[in-house]
Amino acid sequence: MELPILALCIVCLTLWRTGVLVYLCGASRSKHVVSAAIRCICELVTCTLCFWAIGAGILLQEKNAYFGVDLSKLCGDQMTVLFTLAMVLVGTASPIGAMAERGRFLLVAPLAALMSIVIIPVVGQWTWRGVLVRLGGVDVAGALPIVLCPAVVGLVCAAMVGPRSNKYNRDGSANAIPGHNAVMTAGGMVLMLAGWLAYLTLANFVWADVGVWRALLNGILAACGGCAAAMILGAVRYRKADLGLALMGMAGGMVSTAAGASLLPPWFAVLLGASAGLLGTWCAAWVDVRWRIDDASNLSVVMIVTAVISLLATPLITGIGWAGKIKAMGANSIGIALGVIVAGVCTWALLAAIRRFTKLRVSEAAEYDGLDLAEHDQNAYPDFQQTMIKSYHLREV
Repeated sequence: MELPILALCIVCLTLWRTGVLVYLCGASRSKHVVSAAIRCICELVTCTLCFWAIGAGILLQEKNAYFGVDLSKLCGDQMTVLFTLAMVLVGTASPIGAMAERGRFLLVAPLAALMSIVIIPVVGQWTWRGVLVRLGGVDVAGALPIVLCPAVVGLVCAAMVGPRSNKYNRDGSANAIPGHNAVMTAGGMVLMLAGWLAYLTLANFVWADVGVWRALLNGILAACGGCAAAMILGAVRYRKADLGLALMGMAGGMVSTAAGASLLPPWFAVLLGASAGLLGTWCAAWVDVRWRIDDASNLSVVMIVTAVISLLATPLITGIGWAGKIKAMGANSIGIALGVIVAGVCTWALLAAIRRFTKLRVSEAAEYDGLDLAEHDQNAYPDFQQTMIKSYHLREV
């Protein structure tokens, strides 16, 4: 059993994290690409070390159903720590894309530590070993701790950091700010889909130990259903198939099976993915225009809507009686409320504390010049960008 789990962990981490990095770099403007890349790497390093040092002891503890720390888990079954680390790293990149192009680099490490030490371990323990599973909740692959909570963190970050310059107009309209490379964005999403399928296999293999092949099939079908629904929405609303909407629909569709990929019939996976792709993209556009919350990655609201749909719809199709279905829906509803509260309040408290000592976003001039030069003294395309390094640390002595 150890060899398949090891292989799945490696595939999941490699494909998903590479896909996230490529997607965020493609979705950023060319003057922010280095910033997006180094933030992904910093977040990966911080989450890995913090989860290994503390978070795993919270997630894997079995002392009580609410909260506890069992540091013996860190020196115990290393295979368990490895696969839980792989699962946690799937859900920790949301704030990077949400506050891209204007949030300061110094926010990345504290937010990564918060998610890998507090939010995901605590809510994950409730979901898989604690109070929610004892109440009858159904969430095999972590729609609550891995999808919903990080997306809430990203949305709160986007709201508190504020929108990018020239994003919104005085008349209430919003301007689209496309990334510099649509091919990178699409390729990154395809890599994320491959990594997500490996993640579904890993989660169902470890937590459920059944239905691995069905989980894979349902993951693909749901992603395609969500992408198709989003393309139809674009064709009806804008008279054209929009790539951005299609990728948002694919993202929503593929994570819509998180709560119970191995428990769903294929036809329901297609329906679930299509519903998530349609509602997720529509809600993302509504939040962007009406609430004026600028998520540069366009994924936080999609993930929130999708996770809620997955958690509420999955119990309806599981092979339990109506009493069990109602019980599972009630437990999942409690989990949704708790997850939103924990993720939202913790993120707000951390950013509010940081804001008392320093600014959350870069200056307007730094945003105009690009975070690559303003914060890292580099640019992603030196042969094509006529810019000047502002500091001397890269010059010859």
